[in-house]
Amino acid sequence: MKREEIKIQLAQLIQEHSPGVDVEEITEKTRLEEDLQMGSLEMFELTMAIEENFDFAFDDSEQDELMSATVGDLVTVILKKSA
Repeated sequence: MKREEIKIQLAQLIQEHSPGVDVEEITEKTRLEEDLQMGSLEMFELTMAIEENFDFAFDDSEQDELMSATVGDLVTVILKKSA
């Protein structure tokens, strides 16, 4: 799967778990907590959706870093995990 395809799928998942977010406004530099105002519940739900959608599990250390992650950071992790 290509980076852009992953970003598009991830943006759709973010929109599902963070109502009011416009997919068109999500870039690789978008920060989940700061820019999208995602709280811990939304992050937990998004994490579960990503794991289910891309068929892998985050490591504990990766989960701890998600709150400060950008969309690009997540795309990179997904690329590594699904390789």
